[in-house]
Amino acid sequence: MTCNILLAVSSLFCTISDTSDIFDNAVEIVLETVETDETTDVSELTEHLESYRTHPLNLNTATLEQLEQLGLFNDFQISALLQYRKDYGDLTGVSELYYVPGFTAQHITLLTPYITFQKTENFKLTLNHIRRFGTSVLMTRYVRGLSEKQGFSDNDTSKKSTKYIGSPDMLWMRYQFNAMNKLKVSLVAKKDAGEEFFKGSQKRGFPFYSGYIALSDVGRIKRLVLGNYQLQFGQGLCLWTGFSSGKSVDGNLMKKRAQGVRPYGSSAEYGYFQGVASTLQFGNTDVSLFFSHRKLDANVSDLDENGVPQSISAIVETGYHRTLAELQKKKQAEQTVFGMHVNRHWQRFRIGTTAHCNTLNVEYLPKIRPDNQFSIPPKTNINMGLDWESIGKISRTYGEFAISKNGGKAFITGSRFLLNQRLSANVGLRYYERNYQNFFSAGLSENSDAVNEKAVNIALFAELTKAWKVAAMTDIFEFPWLSYSENEPLYGQEYQLKFFYTPSSRLSGYFTYRYKTKQSVSSNAATVKDFGMFSKQSLRAHFDHKISECLTFKHRLEYAFASKEKSFLMVQDVKYAFRKRPLSVLFRYAVFDTGENYAMRIFIYENDVLYGSTLQNYAYKGSRFCLLFQYQPTRRITFWLKYANTNIANKTSTGSGLDEIQGRDRAEVKIQMRLIL
Repeated sequence: MTCNILLAVSSLFCTISDTSDIFDNAVEIVLETVETDETTDVSELTEHLESYRTHPLNLNTATLEQLEQLGLFNDFQISALLQYRKDYGDLTGVSELYYVPGFTAQHITLLTPYITFQKTENFKLTLNHIRRFGTSVLMTRYVRGLSEKQGFSDNDTSKKSTKYIGSPDMLWMRYQFNAMNKLKVSLVAKKDAGEEFFKGSQKRGFPFYSGYIALSDVGRIKRLVLGNYQLQFGQGLCLWTGFSSGKSVDGNLMKKRAQGVRPYGSSAEYGYFQGVASTLQFGNTDVSLFFSHRKLDANVSDLDENGVPQSISAIVETGYHRTLAELQKKKQAEQTVFGMHVNRHWQRFRIGTTAHCNTLNVEYLPKIRPDNQFSIPPKTNINMGLDWESIGKISRTYGEFAISKNGGKAFITGSRFLLNQRLSANVGLRYYERNYQNFFSAGLSENSDAVNEKAVNIALFAELTKAWKVAAMTDIFEFPWLSYSENEPLYGQEYQLKFFYTPSSRLSGYFTYRYKTKQSVSSNAATVKDFGMFSKQSLRAHFDHKISECLTFKHRLEYAFASKEKSFLMVQDVKYAFRKRPLSVLFRYAVFDTGENYAMRIFIYENDVLYGSTLQNYAYKGSRFCLLFQYQPTRRITFWLKYANTNIANKTSTGSGLDEIQGRDRAEVKIQMRLIL
């Protein structure tokens, strides 16, 4: 889903010339589609953009698939560019893009850092070319919470078994070698706060290591990865790992852009495969083969007489090994996955088929509830899928059908129409049966899993004037079987309306209205069920104001309400880049009041050190202060320093358990360095 990130900005903002601002706004737009928390990992999004900045894509030789994976073009721009190349030959430079239908001045400005038109010497897999074209980058990061958590407190009289056994320091390191995006080598190491380091349970140093060797576009090898990797095929119903956006007011984001086999360079400890994967090209047919075997953290529910796990109740995805209890969950299960994907493409049509087998070495026995009793995958599961895409003159139709070993089915399809140069529409349908079983499904849905849901989705985008654009979306969904929180089949609707205002290259903004309503069930003392509707509405206004080449302001106001509960957030960002010094400073101050209901919290994207950006959670009542410094004394070295503090005015302590902090402040400092070798 990485390539959809920049597509969001290319279609909706297209007015910000600073590359860091482009990326920040792109990530923020897509993260708005995911109702998640601050643990969401977006480092893969940053890495995607950085790789194209250092190794731009040649628009004269790029294939349809390569243009899609860049993520800066919508479907109709890609078709127009390929047709222009066919009619007139190679483009001579950026200025010629103005003659390609669908390309605006703002969009071309956004493209410039990531594209090229000059032919480069063909990379050959020889030591001479590897040394000549290769670049090594070493990055290190240190994070320390300045507000002491209960798990680190010396005054804690609780037993050692319930305390964090390591230091409160978080350490992260990454080495990456890149030769023209043809050969990549990466090694990531991470220690979370509370984990041991070179002692106790971690005598080998970092608790987590991740790495890969990747080869791309060499002979018939389209992609080969040894080590950790992710797989993304079709529309995510049969096989998809990694970040996946949700419903969006932007119709471009409704269609997932699968990247097939891709190396995994993040420090998140779940959501990847470990082994070997390859995509081979035979004319118009691509064949992807993969095999993975890795150990998983899990809650053990049954042991044999030798203490060997026989069944697990849950797979643990946090990656934390800070306490003795968490260490007992480490690598308690083994998972083997193998399969293939075959993709055949013509000029205006593509069809693909996926099949994979997933096996655990123990029985998977989670707690059975009325809602999940049909969707729990067995010890060995097989999934198969068929995905397709057709390209018309003014439309694109896409979809996927998937089936699991037990016969459970999932289906999604959609069409995107370019009604004219100023108006486009997207219509989608999805139907997921209650017994569809899959560990690796990430289809578009109201809930987190592609199961027990049917819905219709419609999105519109219109360019009203040069300065004003509008996007709208409606999603009407139904749960035919029981849901997690309600023991009845229920339904709901979601509506989004978004206005974009870009009067000049120095001023841009948007206004968003979102309304969601879901049916809910409550029972009185006489056990009589009452079917009601729970509704939540939110309003957001955001402005970017570039005062000068050095000074930029960002203003954000958000208000949400549901029944008698209300949430409020106001954020002010100020960014200053010194003209004669390689230094930039970003200041953020936010005030918020979300009441006592934690469910009314607000998530906002926050600028961070490179590869460290996350969603920030604003809950209860208080304020947040943040300073981010970036200093680049030479082309080869960059430093980041971030200090942030959140003050909760209506609480005397925050967090719970070992994460509880006495007092109203939660302060943190981050230091990062990047060295280009």
